[in-house]
Amino acid sequence: MIGLDLLVRTGIWPDEDGRAEAVILVEDASRVRITCLAGESISMFVSALLAAGMDLVLDLFHPDLPELPGWTVTITDTALAIRWPTEGHLVDAPVQVSDRWRRTVATNGHVTLLGGTGLGLTDGEDLPRPVAAYHNGTLAGGVASVSEQP
Repeated sequence: MIGLDLLVRTGIWPDEDGRAEAVILVEDASRVRITCLAGESISMFVSALLAAGMDLVLDLFHPDLPELPGWTVTITDTALAIRWPTEGHLVDAPVQVSDRWRRTVATNGHVTLLGGTGLGLTDGEDLPRPVAAYHNGTLAGGVASVSEQP
């Protein structure tokens, strides 16, 4: 998407049963806004994520997120790529991925993908829970398949 400044971070959160869940956060740091038909200013990034199959995150600590057909996450030794169904690559960049994160992905066979604005990725915290974005309705998510390449 033209005009977006995307920040990406990977990490592990416990799921509602206490198991490890591999998470990718993607934040639109540019916070590009568009005006919807009702005249309200909304996030272009979140709007695009919703149109591509993600749901708004309604419960941050017990998310019921859809599977994302047409979305794929590919990890290599030095990079992570997220391909979405409408625009090709959403992210294709060098991203640090820990061995534990890789093992969790291999065990689960999927990754929780969350995107939005105001996620806190610039705050320096390892993997923040994007509580403000959740409360503001600017957090979308889903579950994507993962492939690993050398």
